[in-house]
Amino acid sequence: MARDVRKVINILVILIIIFLSGLGVLPLLWLLYSTVLNGLPPLIMKGLSFITGLPGTPMDTDIGGIAPAVVGTLISSTIATLMAVALAVFSSMFTREYPYSLVSGFIETVIRAFNGIPTIIISMFIYSIMVIRMGRPSILAGSLALFIAVLPTAHYYLSSAFRSVEEKYREAAFSLGFKRVQLLRYVYLGIARRQVASGILMTFIRSAGETAPLLFTIGFLTNSVFQGIDQPGNAVSLLIFNYALSPYNNYHMAAWGASLLLLLLILVPVLFIEWFVKEVRK
Repeated sequence: MARDVRKVINILVILIIIFLSGLGVLPLLWLLYSTVLNGLPPLIMKGLSFITGLPGTPMDTDIGGIAPAVVGTLISSTIATLMAVALAVFSSMFTREYPYSLVSGFIETVIRAFNGIPTIIISMFIYSIMVIRMGRPSILAGSLALFIAVLPTAHYYLSSAFRSVEEKYREAAFSLGFKRVQLLRYVYLGIARRQVASGILMTFIRSAGETAPLLFTIGFLTNSVFQGIDQPGNAVSLLIFNYALSPYNNYHMAAWGASLLLLLLILVPVLFIEWFVKEVRK
């Protein structure tokens, strides 16, 4: 009798866990379904011209393209990722080598503080110190705002990668007379290169998906694809935000198409990273 009761309780607990897990996954599945359902028709209708064409106007029946946003996202995200990774390599190296120093504690505190700052404040800060002085928004200003926003992400992933290197390799390097620059190049970046590559890709993905840091910094270029990094640009996430707020149907369709592209830009690399990490662990 007691055994039957335990079996019933076990089944009930399993069913409750499955139900609660389903509640957590259902919104994500609904988000994916809605994005594909609404975003696929514009992509099919426009084809490659959706990515390479200029945006339409409110009076057009055609939805136009998102080329300025695609180019702006790629350039600003690449610049921000390069700056964030370059700084994160040294900050992660320092906190790995001197984990108990006051400087390491200060670095970790600053990184955590940056991670907790609302990104809209970063946009306002860059606007006040750069956009106003330049007299215009620019891709460079947007890149700087994105750099501040994604720096904690780069530091987190690179720190995790460096800490995954076993202590025996570090000690062996010092016993061979390696300097710390050589230690960084041949040991940390050599052994943990796959994790570092994953961290760089995740930093780029985070940068490409950000909207708030670009609100007051990058501008909203629509009449040409690219005018220079010191000139106004555009971004896919910002285009989605502005088009979704507009009352025009062709803008709404373009926003859905851009949303699907952005989702694929984020989802495909994330799935690749998951597969890549599993292959490395095997």
